[in-house]
Amino acid sequence: MSAIFCGFPLHGALRILCIVGNVNFLRKNTSVLRFKPNPEKMVNAMAFLVSKCHACTKMKLFKLMYFADKEHLLKYGRPITGDHYVRMEWGPTPSASYDMTKGKGPSSRLVLFQSILSVHGNNIKNLKSPNMMVFSNSDEKMLNEIIEKYGHLSAAKLSDLSHKEATWTKTPENEIIDFELMFEGRDDAMHTLELLRQENLPASHASKTS
Repeated sequence: MSAIFCGFPLHGALRILCIVGNVNFLRKNTSVLRFKPNPEKMVNAMAFLVSKCHACTKMKLFKLMYFADKEHLLKYGRPITGDHYVRMEWGPTPSASYDMTKGKGPSSRLVLFQSILSVHGNNIKNLKSPNMMVFSNSDEKMLNEIIEKYGHLSAAKLSDLSHKEATWTKTPENEIIDFELMFEGRDDAMHTLELLRQENLPASHASKTS
């Protein structure tokens, strides 16, 4: 399945092909909907968002990532980064991305992260420009839309907004968030959710086809 199909809003049979053929989708024997993390997209999404914000803090960055992944999932049937979000005190937080800012995680991820970004206390800065080639057209479009909509807001304001999300209110502290909660209150995206629920690719199959 060509990834370009997921670069546009799709409907009917073509949308079904896009979602069912999405090799980043993982559904284990659990009720929690998850996706396969993409380290290159994680790091370069961080670098892109940081480049668009003045004095970007980790908290602001993680909230922008959350809204970008959520809105892309609802519109196109998959998140941008595939990172797993955890319900933390200041809002939904991307687990693997957060670990990288703390110098934790697989060495390959840390090498990639540290070649593009640097952390200074609570602030995060770019060492070089993001590689936009890792993103689909829809990824890049959504990242820009999120900057336009939320980029001017403070970290505290973004945290407040995230605390109104079902992903935060309905998930226990420090637990992994079910992506299905991102669809709550969004009737416009329920068809996408139903297609995702119908899909049941084993994790082993997803890793072989990616």
